[in-house]
Amino acid sequence: MATIEIKHLTFGFDIQGKLLFDDINVNISSQWKLVLVY
Repeated sequence: MATIEIKHLTFGFDIQGKLLFDDINVNISSQWKLVLVY
């Protein structure tokens, strides 16, 4: 089983005043079709 980890993701658009994601962590397992955000 493989796991993809994304740590400290921050994302937003220039025209938007607020960030869509601010310092989130994401774990994606190849066994499940589910993303866990905490």
